[in-house]
Amino acid sequence: KIESLLNVAALHHKPDEDSLLQWIVAISDRVASGFERNKFEEYNSKQDPKEDFKNNNEEHYIKRRLLSILESIDIKDINKEYNDYKFRLDLKPLNAKHMMLTKKEDLYDRSIVTCAKEYELLWNEFIDKIKLIPSSHKDNWQLWLDHFDSLFSIYGNAVPASTIVGFNSDVSLYDHSKTTAAIATSLWCYYVMNDNYHVKTKQLEWINDLKMRSNTDEKQFIFIQGDFWGIQDYIFTDGNKVNKDVTKLLRGRSFSVSLFTDLIALKILNELQLPATSQVLNAAGKFLIIAPNNQIVKNIINEIEKEINQWFLNNTLSVNGFSLTYMEVGLNNFISGDKFNQLLSEIFINLERKKLNKYSDTLLKTPLFDIDYTHGVCDYNKYLPADSTYKSDSININKLSKLQIIIGEELVKKNRILVTSESCELNDSKSTKIVIENFLGFKVALTNDEDNTGKFSGLAKELSLIRCWDYSLPDENGNLWNGYSRKFINGHVAIWDENYSIAKYQDLSTDEIVNGNIKSWDFLACEDKTLFRDKEYIGLTALAVLKGDVDDLGRIFQKGIKNNCFAKILNVSRQINNFFSIYLPYVCNQNGYKNVYTVFAGGDDFFLIGSWKTIMELSSKIANDFKSYVGENEQLHFSASINLFKPGIPIHSIYEIAEQSLETAKRFEYYKEKPHKKDNELEKKNSLCVFGIPIKWNDYSNMLTISENIKTIANHHKLSTAYIYGLLNLCDMAANKKNPTNSMWYSYFKYRTYRLFENKEDYNNLYEELVKLIGSGINDYKKQFKIALMHYLYQNR
Repeated sequence: KIESLLNVAALHHKPDEDSLLQWIVAISDRVASGFERNKFEEYNSKQDPKEDFKNNNEEHYIKRRLLSILESIDIKDINKEYNDYKFRLDLKPLNAKHMMLTKKEDLYDRSIVTCAKEYELLWNEFIDKIKLIPSSHKDNWQLWLDHFDSLFSIYGNAVPASTIVGFNSDVSLYDHSKTTAAIATSLWCYYVMNDNYHVKTKQLEWINDLKMRSNTDEKQFIFIQGDFWGIQDYIFTDGNKVNKDVTKLLRGRSFSVSLFTDLIALKILNELQLPATSQVLNAAGKFLIIAPNNQIVKNIINEIEKEINQWFLNNTLSVNGFSLTYMEVGLNNFISGDKFNQLLSEIFINLERKKLNKYSDTLLKTPLFDIDYTHGVCDYNKYLPADSTYKSDSININKLSKLQIIIGEELVKKNRILVTSESCELNDSKSTKIVIENFLGFKVALTNDEDNTGKFSGLAKELSLIRCWDYSLPDENGNLWNGYSRKFINGHVAIWDENYSIAKYQDLSTDEIVNGNIKSWDFLACEDKTLFRDKEYIGLTALAVLKGDVDDLGRIFQKGIKNNCFAKILNVSRQINNFFSIYLPYVCNQNGYKNVYTVFAGGDDFFLIGSWKTIMELSSKIANDFKSYVGENEQLHFSASINLFKPGIPIHSIYEIAEQSLETAKRFEYYKEKPHKKDNELEKKNSLCVFGIPIKWNDYSNMLTISENIKTIANHHKLSTAYIYGLLNLCDMAANKKNPTNSMWYSYFKYRTYRLFENKEDYNNLYEELVKLIGSGINDYKKQFKIALMHYLYQNR
């Protein structure tokens, strides 16, 4: 019997009693939202459009706008109901330029007609954008669906999945649809793979089980988890000649982590004949795929795991690897509340257990490797043997390092990824570069945009083109859709353009200055110098590393989401990832922040390198923007570290210093001020460590403002650099109260300030400004005030 898919979708709230396919979709829809049977019936009974039409207020279903789960996250009290949502998502496509929430009151005065027009506009634009998917890709169902999935994530991003009065509209239509599709696909496969699938009486029995939720112990699904472990070692491993190609190397390594993860997930989907929608999570080297529970599926996963392990053993000598594991899950594990939180806990534990037993089977059989060091050790990776020489006979290189450098070199020149079968006749050309010849049976190439290289229609029609991913940065208006599936793994890099001054780069060879090329670190370190009196450039020549990640992310997923369910997990994961992988690179690409190099940014963390002052100011901006992005939720924040260094320092040392500073920021304790001082709470995290000094984000923003004020006063009164340097010691004295003589810091401050001018009148004018700005600053911030002083001093060296 052929069933109409339109009916299957349309009747998901009231399926026919004898349609297994309709019940599969209906139950998938319900468990995606975490509904128990009785809870769903209560929810379903509240749908009354006639009543909704009577209410011309925000509760009217056409006027309701999507709430942000991020605003309601509470890791301190998960049972506390949150109903005071102050923000909404405007009903617009996902856009890098407009990702902040809209205040609730700004939506109040919109009429029903206006709100309906917004839906109409969004829908019509969505239909128009579908037409940008190459028509030849329609013949390749998996390829077309992957494109459509990305388009829907953009246009379904702010559409509420539910607008029923009495239930929070806090899950987007896209996240709910994606979760429902993944569950329904696997549930259908689970039944189809049963020998009794075509027996009508058996189908009716299954329908009754689904309807009554009576099959409580049945495990219909397999959750397949993937995790690229050893990422930091993979990206930041040193070698003798790393700094020769460090920008290309870091970029290639970071990109290849995402690429290998995507290809492994694609291998699993293809082997299990599952669509792109079955991969529900994918960020920061991790993925989650929902598959049907069947021994055939388990056997395929085990075989793929062996193939992956062998590749990583051969190419990384077990320094890095990929954990692939699975666990059986039943429909009732999806129920919101304790059952679903227990499922999340088991998912985390299952993956950690696998990571602690990595390579266990393989290494027991082959504990020693027969490695050929004929060409010596790789000059870019001290763990690997060199396979050949590179560029000249003086550089030895391993094939993996060579791949990373080629990827890093080509990334900035191209903007699409082609994934084809290994046997596909795709060759290098001026605009297309093959970067992987064979990984798990895939060939991978980087190519230019559609206008330059076409749509690869022939490969698509013959099914040789498996995926085509667009990884370009958003355009200047923040738009994300170019007709192809999106991968937000490009990030921003500092590129040469015509706006530069040769005089700023003293003692550096200008041969590399070519429009479109990546700026090397030597030049990047000079970018925050400024022209002094039209004569010379002054300021510190240095780079800064900004490393950070979201605080308590594991607790957020397991304990912070009200009425937790699978669609909400997907929603929260996607929203956090979007801030770092879409918004952050877009901000970096704007004027004022272009001298930044993205090593990685996605998932819940980021690692940026750039000119020191730019990084210091960028960090404050993204902290403030993240606060707005999460609806000013004080329990959702990130910590970070900033460290300055000279070009040439080993990259592994850079990482270790950054990581230690980040730990200092996360351990920093401070009192959260309440209206009544006795109620002050001791807090941790939500901080930055800069110059080795931990500080709250709000206070750090104040330091940057104070630094600019010091600059204004110093220029007006011609304050000496020696005077400012002397204030650094006073900050240390004010911070250390154990030594009684340190209490004299304020007297020293007055005396040094008095000595600045002999003219009494000038002194009085200056004193008033300095005591208000600097005296009060040292008194209030103690050692942290050094950040403002050093920020000023480094600009004037």
